[in-house]
Amino acid sequence: MTKIVDNFDQVINDIKRKLSDDGVKRRTLAYIANAEIARIKDRTQNKGKDFRGNPFIPYSKKYTRAKIKESGHVDLTDTGQMFSSLTYRLANKSADLFFSQGFQNRKAYYHDVAGVGKKKVKRPFFRLSDKEKDVMSNLFAKGYFKNIKLNIKWA
Repeated sequence: MTKIVDNFDQVINDIKRKLSDDGVKRRTLAYIANAEIARIKDRTQNKGKDFRGNPFIPYSKKYTRAKIKESGHVDLTDTGQMFSSLTYRLANKSADLFFSQGFQNRKAYYHDVAGVGKKKVKRPFFRLSDKEKDVMSNLFAKGYFKNIKLNIKWA
């Protein structure tokens, strides 16, 4: 029989200790929260797409922003204040994304949930698709195991 790991008991104890390390969890959650924010901003501002990957409903003809929009797509960005206030807060076992300024939070709520304008147009951007959730789960796993830095001696 071939011996693969020299220090098996030590490795198991090291894994148990590092898996319960809150610092590792917090660093990894912060990394994932930043990745989610970047994904939402990129999808919304650069691509003009909702969380499902569909283009946003165009701005109304009367909305002045539609007349001066150079990129040709709806990006929910006028002054940039809403997306610049998008941040996160680490909780015990999660990271909560939110808009730090009250007015920007209301603005995001209207775009995402309630609808804006006379026709109450909804442009859902502030969530992740199932595919994006899978990507974030994989990123979390990779980041988590990268952060625990196990000291394994291979024979």
